[in-house]
Amino acid sequence: MTQKTRSIVEHADLSELGAAANALKPVSDGISRAADDLHRTIHGLDWKGQSRVDATGRADSEKTQMHRVSSAVDALKAALAGGQAAMAPMVENLKSSTRNLEAASYEVSNDWAVTDGYEYGLAEAFAAGDPAEEARIAELKRQRAEEAQNATVRLTRLAQELDAADAACAQAVREANDEIGSTAPVAAGLLGRQGTSDLQALRTATATPEQRARLFAATQLTPDQLEALREGRPAYMSQGQFDYLQSVMKGLDGVGLEEMGDIEKHAPGQLGDAIRLMSIPNLKTASGEKGGMGQLPISVRTLLQDSPTRLDTAVVGPTIQTFTDVPRLNDFRTLNTILSHGDQGFRLGADVDRGLLKQASEISGNLSPRGSDAYYGTYDHRIDSGELRQTVDAMFHNASGDHQAVADFLTGDNMDVTVTPGNHYNADTHVVNLLDTKWESDELGAKSVLGWMGDSAGAPGYEGEAAGRSMSALADLMVKNHDSLAHISVGDDKYSSFGQLNPELAQSIARSASPFIGNFVDAPDQMLVNHHASEMSSTEDFAKFAGLLATDQTAGDMVVHSSSTWESYMAYEFGEQPDRSGLGVTAGFLNRGMEDGIGDAEATLKQNEEWQQTVDYARRSDQIDGVLGLLQGSGIPGLADAATLAGPAIKSEELGLPPGDPGNRPVWEDQIDSYRDSHSDLTDGTARKYQMLAPFAENNPEIVDRSWNGDGYGPIDFFDESGRPDWKTISANQSRFHTFFDNTTLGDAAEAYTDNYSGEVGGSRIDRNGQNDPGSVDAAPR
Repeated sequence: MTQKTRSIVEHADLSELGAAANALKPVSDGISRAADDLHRTIHGLDWKGQSRVDATGRADSEKTQMHRVSSAVDALKAALAGGQAAMAPMVENLKSSTRNLEAASYEVSNDWAVTDGYEYGLAEAFAAGDPAEEARIAELKRQRAEEAQNATVRLTRLAQELDAADAACAQAVREANDEIGSTAPVAAGLLGRQGTSDLQALRTATATPEQRARLFAATQLTPDQLEALREGRPAYMSQGQFDYLQSVMKGLDGVGLEEMGDIEKHAPGQLGDAIRLMSIPNLKTASGEKGGMGQLPISVRTLLQDSPTRLDTAVVGPTIQTFTDVPRLNDFRTLNTILSHGDQGFRLGADVDRGLLKQASEISGNLSPRGSDAYYGTYDHRIDSGELRQTVDAMFHNASGDHQAVADFLTGDNMDVTVTPGNHYNADTHVVNLLDTKWESDELGAKSVLGWMGDSAGAPGYEGEAAGRSMSALADLMVKNHDSLAHISVGDDKYSSFGQLNPELAQSIARSASPFIGNFVDAPDQMLVNHHASEMSSTEDFAKFAGLLATDQTAGDMVVHSSSTWESYMAYEFGEQPDRSGLGVTAGFLNRGMEDGIGDAEATLKQNEEWQQTVDYARRSDQIDGVLGLLQGSGIPGLADAATLAGPAIKSEELGLPPGDPGNRPVWEDQIDSYRDSHSDLTDGTARKYQMLAPFAENNPEIVDRSWNGDGYGPIDFFDESGRPDWKTISANQSRFHTFFDNTTLGDAAEAYTDNYSGEVGGSRIDRNGQNDPGSVDAAPR
């Protein structure tokens, strides 16, 4: 355990703590008075319309902020005064004890070790030969050694307590200072003209520590401002801070991205923060100015708005080669680096993030699968395809953390700022680019753009709203573009489904969609995880969405399991409240949609497989016909006739069965069979009644019959020791369980639920044996 040394204690003057505490009282009182005066003045003026709303809202915010500063100053005053009160007696005790000990001929070291400092030489000389005197001196030595040891323990303990009190005081002071720093205007005193001169100093590598500190201060936000932006509300910045950042942006108008990259090296992270903050439309001043795309330097704005690609052709030998060029690829790479060095917590509805998403999508729409023969750049200046894909992936990943921007990218809201004036952003085109580009397993950008909604489904406030909007938009877009996503051209006259082309992306979407399935089928509001996603208009729409995902085996397993869990949850909720038979309609709608979704996946996989087989069959048939034709026209006696006669047999032997022949079992049939078996196991009548019975038995324990024999086949107990339904017994005796269930009061109520359910499904489900215990589902899947 640490302790204060004697040298520190001897020089300690705790009266300064008290003086500092007393000096803070007028500061705290003055801030409170100023806050109240400002608030009364603003509210007392004759504001009209929106100007009144803006001004009074700003005044309310300022008052709250200033009172928080005042409270933080009070906390600092209390920390200082409390520290003085606790430590002053300890310091005085240590000082006086040391003086008293030294006056009594003891020595006290710097670490509070006390030793006997009395000179015994003369006394021992006088006592020589006198046993009584020698014994008295020896006893005196023993007593003083014991007193020195006790004093050492006491002073050491007191020094340790002083150190602990000092640490507690320091912690309280730090916390109060942190609160002041987080609530007080972080950029008080900043001026617009300072931004111009500070930027120039950074450009010439002559910036002083004070100038760097100003840029750092200008790119800080208070917790209240950050919270407002996170909630999609305006956050008000002081005019001086805004003017400073605006001057920096204007000062960069004639500067290219390459030089910006050099400037950023002199103030790592801060230039990226300035760019991102000034592109947030919700960052405003009391005078009405705000951030956005228009505040960004010209070179950044054109990079995010102009078309990022162009086609270039060149005659190479006998052929014309087409190149996809990204003229400002290096600028994209530099901007991405600048932004990635900044505070990622500022990704809060920034137009720079909207622009990155849109441009990355447009470039990805021109990407060919890795390893293909595509040409990038120009004939004279080639672009390495790996570097291009890496840059696009990084752009998606960088902007993906701005969930407000991603929501707009998917819905199309607020995205016209990312195109040149007079044009309009098309969400369908840009999101489909993301979906039908082949992404490799090490390319995580697209997955990060589309894989976050599930984790944020239950988030409070604007984050949950953005998640709901995003998932609804993505699902609607996949439904609307179902046919093109089911049959994506992969070259060589072949097609692939979305799930086959991008299995990991399909899995990310399936995982994210799980909490929203209740929204898609219009489940009751109290059952939902998220309250911002929209319902789908028909089972056909849900089938198209689920079917696209199910073209990948793992994603299909996910959506089958998620939809079945939602069904089980609806049955459980009915058992909780048996008067809610309408849940049967919702559950039946979902069941029918999933069954049709499996059928949709089957049709898609079948069509793509048969088309590929047809193309391959025709190509190989043409090759064989070509060889046979050469033989038939060879003029060699007997060979032409043999080729003609043996031709059909040769083709049959080489080609095998024609496309669509029942003898060719597609590899994906097991996948579809697995879906159907799993879906049936998880949602059949036995599983459904099991879910209903669990909460009903808990609320109505009299239903638990330990020796039921209503069918005359002997006593049976369908419940475990705790009174909950026992799945092992139920699944092994399903016929008897149905008889038991149907003859309870719950069974009577469940008839209406089952009728509603069957009306949507189109008939009763077949009960199956051997399912795993589904467990009681008393909450929505997440």
